[in-house]
Amino acid sequence: MPMPSLLRYFAVVGSALFGLLMFVNYLVQPLDMPAPSAPAPKPVVQHDPQASVIERWRDEQAAIKSADKPQTIPTQVAAAAPEPAPQAAPLPAELLTPPAADPPRIVAPASLTTTPTEVDARAAALKAEKVKAAKLRKARLARERALAQRQQEASRQQDQIYSQSRPAYVQAERPAFAPFGW
Repeated sequence: MPMPSLLRYFAVVGSALFGLLMFVNYLVQPLDMPAPSAPAPKPVVQHDPQASVIERWRDEQAAIKSADKPQTIPTQVAAAAPEPAPQAAPLPAELLTPPAADPPRIVAPASLTTTPTEVDARAAALKAEKVKAAKLRKARLARERALAQRQQEASRQQDQIYSQSRPAYVQAERPAFAPFGW
């Protein structure tokens, strides 16, 4: 049995699949859908020559939004004769006079409300905390450096051990008896 041509095979199978796709698209697409029309023209926007790309993009987006909104024309309705506004009763005199202003509050700084020994004690406590934190940080860094140094030393030792020894599966070199080392 002769082997069919691949070109003919792909042409037949490809056209069958394309036809199937077109048929499925026909079934899925609603019938009352209007035909695609040309895209709406972009509104022309004049940009500031020194404007950035983002500012130009924002201007274009604002122009597109304003073009998409339907223009509403206000309709003028014949208004009836304006109704007279109801007369309000006069307010009592107590409500018309402004209230008396509260006396200004005087806020003293913390150094005036506390004794100097309390302030000195707080400052000393804060300084002691900073010194303690610095010592702890230095100790932690020293531990980390020592650990890294030990790891580097162990790695160097391991490299030396492996470079000096030969694995058991490597054969020993053959002695060369010939003058040219065969």
